Amino acid sequence: MKLTYKISGRFVNYHEIKVYLTADEKYIAADKDGRIYAFQDKPVCCNTRWDPFEGGLCRKLGVADLEDSDWKESLKHFSD
Repeated sequence: MKLTYKISGRFVNYHEIKVYLTADEKYIAADKDGRIYAFQDKPVCCNTRWDPFEGGLCRKLGVADLEDSDWKESLKHFSD
């Protein structure tokens, strides 16, 4: 096997949680159940979750205990 394309990215600190974002991912947000997602474009807040904007891509990163945090305030932008 030979690597032909390497996905570049970086580690970021999301509310004291270290996560890896690819170069295309710019946003992280959690839904009401604590599932954390990375988004390429700014997502849209729906009833219980964040949805990718107009067919944008998202990737599940993990699950966190939101404790007393409001999931609607969980959106965070990461620039290059």
